[in-house]
Amino acid sequence: MLFSQTPKSSALQPAASEVSGKAADQACLALFFEQAPAPICVLAGPDFVYELINPAYQQLFPNRLLLGLPLLEALPELVGQALPLQLRDVYTTGLSFEECEIRLPLTRLPGGVSEDGYFNFIYQARYSSAGLIDGILVIGSEVTEQVLIRQRANALQAEMLVAAQQLAAQRESFYQVFEQTPALICILSGPEYRMDYHNPAFGQLYAGRELLGRTVAETQPEAVAQGFVALLDQIYNTGETYQAAEVLGMVQSPAGGPLQERYFDFTYQPFQRNGQTIGISVFAFEVTEQVLARKEAEQSQTQLNISALDLGVANVELVAINQELLAANGEVRTVNRELDDTNHQLARTNAELDTFVYTASHDLRAPISNIEGLLSAVGDALPADHPITAAVEPLLAMMQSAVTRFQRTLGHLTDIAHLEQNMAQPPEAVDMTAVIADVQLDLAPLVKAAGAQLTVNVSDCPTHSFSPKNLRSIIYNLLSNAIKYRDPARVLSVLIQCQSVGTNTMLSVTDNGLGLSSEQIPQLFGLFRRLHDHVEGSGVGLYMIKKIVENAGGTIQVQSEAGIGSTFTVLLPQ
Repeated sequence: MLFSQTPKSSALQPAASEVSGKAADQACLALFFEQAPAPICVLAGPDFVYELINPAYQQLFPNRLLLGLPLLEALPELVGQALPLQLRDVYTTGLSFEECEIRLPLTRLPGGVSEDGYFNFIYQARYSSAGLIDGILVIGSEVTEQVLIRQRANALQAEMLVAAQQLAAQRESFYQVFEQTPALICILSGPEYRMDYHNPAFGQLYAGRELLGRTVAETQPEAVAQGFVALLDQIYNTGETYQAAEVLGMVQSPAGGPLQERYFDFTYQPFQRNGQTIGISVFAFEVTEQVLARKEAEQSQTQLNISALDLGVANVELVAINQELLAANGEVRTVNRELDDTNHQLARTNAELDTFVYTASHDLRAPISNIEGLLSAVGDALPADHPITAAVEPLLAMMQSAVTRFQRTLGHLTDIAHLEQNMAQPPEAVDMTAVIADVQLDLAPLVKAAGAQLTVNVSDCPTHSFSPKNLRSIIYNLLSNAIKYRDPARVLSVLIQCQSVGTNTMLSVTDNGLGLSSEQIPQLFGLFRRLHDHVEGSGVGLYMIKKIVENAGGTIQVQSEAGIGSTFTVLLPQ
């Protein structure tokens, strides 16, 4: 009787249309929910029971049962974490919650191990038809990879900063030595011999003259007339060191004064970059007093030979003069020994600095390239229309900028390799397992891409007294070479072993890669020598680790057969 007063056309048909419209809207929402790339779920009631989850959310926990279970029953690893408390606040207050890069320890697979993940979350209260909160809508996105990339980039930047600070401290130490030594020291650059540096002792010799930034010909015209510039030309063109003792030089000191006879022991040492001479360093000691004392003694000896009548008195004077001469000669020998020691120290320091810079450049190049590749991959994988893309792209740009700065810093280090000096790294007890694990972490992308099987057996020598950075460089280069020069026809297998042999530690890396012929092995440790051109490389790594090992008093040997594989054996003294 209730519907008899209303025609079907005015009541039943609109009702049916309204139902059909709601059904269509619900179907669209369900389709969006199912196909959304972001993880979405609905938690019902105060126990947060999983009422709805979309495929993207389920993919975070493959094969784990979630639907119909309370949150803490489905994911017990969240007990004690902040997330349940944050959900409780939203459920109680109705205020939405949003936070980025939340760290959560999650067990992805049933029975698996817990691992940290990083997520961006939005929690939104859901209201019933009565206006009461009866659940929470959770929308999230996982940003674990981006966070780990940034953390690695920050760690690398910190490491580079420490290395730069150490290098600056070493440079300051040597600068102070030069500034305080009585030796005359200067550095001349280019074929025109422009003075880049002189210490106070050298500046005092040429008091009143502006030396820095000017050529020898401009500031020391008396040196040109006496042939010293011609001598510099000879050394610059031949690249050979020149040493001389008790050389007479006429010097105007102070500027504009009369020429004075001065005697010097000196060394002209050319320094090079990329095999080309780019300047000459001068190390000299003034020995004028010693030479004049000896000449005076020689003149006295001549007069004594002529004055035979005064022989008794002359003998007394000769004894005194000879004693002075012996003392003067002793001073000359002491000064010469100091000069030799300084030259040897500088040569050793230059070699050690080259080892440090080349090793740092080689070791850091692969991690930085990996990060650059990961940044590119993340950028390519982000959909242009995804809501998180706009937030991630600036982060990727900043990380790419950091990578570029690392690469530029490496270039700077290489540029000064032949101009600065570095002290040897002091040895300390190094955890062999930790060093190998750290290298494996850096090479993880290469290991994964190569499908390599790594076996580590270093239980016989858990620690070794050595420079940590140098030991890491040795292991890094040997392992990365094994990966790069693998045989594509078979699965790469690498065995890292370490054992104590007497008072020595023997480290070996064995692979089943391409191997080397007997003709190639003698060339293996040469600087810039590359025996395979199908992969990138600089030909520096093996040369540098050989220098590191030999400087430590150890040896490195290789046994290899083409098509079979190679074994590199490093013997290090304790």
